[in-house]
Amino acid sequence: MSISATAGLAVFGARRAAHERFAIAVPVVTYALLVAVFASIFHATPLHELPKGLRVDAAGLIWYLVLTEMTTFIGGYTFSEVRSDVLDGQFTASLQRPVSYMQVKLAEWAGQRMVRASAFMTAGFVLGWLFTGTMPFSLPMLPFFAVSVLLGAAIHSTIYGILGVFEVWGPYARPAMWISQKFCFLLGGLLLPLSLYPHWLQAAAWVTPYPAILYVSGRLALDPDGWTVAAGFAAQGFWLAVTTALAFAVQRAAARTIMRRGF
Repeated sequence: MSISATAGLAVFGARRAAHERFAIAVPVVTYALLVAVFASIFHATPLHELPKGLRVDAAGLIWYLVLTEMTTFIGGYTFSEVRSDVLDGQFTASLQRPVSYMQVKLAEWAGQRMVRASAFMTAGFVLGWLFTGTMPFSLPMLPFFAVSVLLGAAIHSTIYGILGVFEVWGPYARPAMWISQKFCFLLGGLLLPLSLYPHWLQAAAWVTPYPAILYVSGRLALDPDGWTVAAGFAAQGFWLAVTTALAFAVQRAAARTIMRRGF
């Protein structure tokens, strides 16, 4: 697919997201409520009693949560779209087109994420400042923060797209998505940084893509130095390449299954 066609699909995705205001507004409200609830919990928790090597403050944890929850909301909407396409026959119909289904979807999702990111990042900055009164990074760090969140969201949406395709083989997509959600919560460090986990669990988490989705962007609120940014981008770039390749591989496997059984 040409660069101009990819850009056109991204613009189409952005326009589509811009017109689905309700589909963005409701998750933003949910996002705000989650941050408000956990901000209250973090402020009430005696974090100063943690061991010195693990010590974090409420403001740092709130900003961490702002970033991790933001990433899940920006990228975690693709599963139901792909699953519906499989069940409605749109995925099967796409096999007759000259451009693959995943190429089209990945381009559209890139545009959609930009619109969703503008809404959630605005809400996130307001919420973080409201509940902490501080800003964890300087103005020159903002582009790095934005890129990290978008990369994490891209990995997240790609994984969810892959899981949606599982519906081709039977009613397995939703169980797979639920399992992935739990892994993302635990191994991605949704609520608490991986640095607070036991070492064995940290090691297990880093062989999965989930830290690249959440922890990499979240820890910018706790340790926003150049090495953290560079190492995080490397991890996210690696997993984005892996999940994108896997998305095309799963699409090809699904296409072979459909051609073999005639559905």
